[in-house]
Amino acid sequence: MRSSLLSFLCAVFVLPSVLPCIHAQNLQVTLIATGKEGAAVPDLRAEEVRLKDNGKQQKVVSFEKVAAKEGGFAYTDPSKTGLNNIVLLDGLNTVYSDRPAIRLEIARIFGELSTADGLTLLLLRNNLTVLHDSTGPGPSMLRKLAAQGVKDLAASSPNLDPYAWLFGQETGMGQFFVPSGVLDRARIMTSLNVLQTVALNMSKRSGRKNLIWISTNFPLLIGHDQTGFMEQSGDATSSSTGGATGDLRGKAMRVADNGAVFAKDMEMAGRIVNNANLTVYPVDARTLATGSSVVSDIGLLKDLAKFTGGIAYPGRTDIAKAVREALNDGSITYVLTYQPSDYKADGKFHPIKIETTRKDVKFRQSEGYWAPSASSK
Repeated sequence: MRSSLLSFLCAVFVLPSVLPCIHAQNLQVTLIATGKEGAAVPDLRAEEVRLKDNGKQQKVVSFEKVAAKEGGFAYTDPSKTGLNNIVLLDGLNTVYSDRPAIRLEIARIFGELSTADGLTLLLLRNNLTVLHDSTGPGPSMLRKLAAQGVKDLAASSPNLDPYAWLFGQETGMGQFFVPSGVLDRARIMTSLNVLQTVALNMSKRSGRKNLIWISTNFPLLIGHDQTGFMEQSGDATSSSTGGATGDLRGKAMRVADNGAVFAKDMEMAGRIVNNANLTVYPVDARTLATGSSVVSDIGLLKDLAKFTGGIAYPGRTDIAKAVREALNDGSITYVLTYQPSDYKADGKFHPIKIETTRKDVKFRQSEGYWAPSASSK
């Protein structure tokens, strides 16, 4: 029932030395269009959209609408434009409490995922385990859960006995409530490794790629000035947090021999995640954690989401509902493909701006991408 890491992730589990190459060819941007009261716009047309790369108008080569399918678990062809929901259940940066209420909430999360379209469910602890992959027709814990049915989980006090198997060894969840035992620096580097590995593999898939990351700490800063931020913030960030968990950014500065060197690793990870066109939905899971009310910096969560076109869910007590909201947010997506008119391998950040001629319609998408340097082409 458990899928091996190598069967799904073909990239080597090390920090890549170069960014994914973006040559003078078609680039893909996904966007969410919302209208009045934040409702999704289902009928946007290509002629209503204008795209600028580095401030210059670009010709849209293709314009597609991607919508989630009902029923879930249909085989997804990764070579075709579609919806890819990647859910990362982070047990490396979170110590989950083993209590009935927590087990119920996690079971409810699985219940929401059991009907999701284009889903890949990953469990991160000391290593990465694939619990479900929509590109493979084989058995998985979510397929078994979908066959069993999840209606009982919606009750206020359901009987969890029929769902006890979810947390067994066979599903890969057997050690979920045991702390990973990985020290701070190793945890940070492992997290960055995993994020890059996931991003590099998902970069081969076409369409919308939503990364729903359930954790209490998010050791990644994405933005075109993250190196400067890390160098300037240093221990000032860590001094503002406390408790058993703490803020990984602050911990990173304390345990690293040289903050600037570590910041480069974080910058590389941020660039790869962004260039893979991953839309990040960070879900704060502190209510599921043990012994600490400390939450990752809310500003960090919001920046991480905003820069990639996602939504942050800080301070939530209803984690399963937050996951459902994230899944719903990407259920109607538009995929634009264009070829940069003045492509340059300058290693710089290229901001993207998308506008529409329709009134009362707003867009949310990645703020841009990094072109590779001439030496990394």
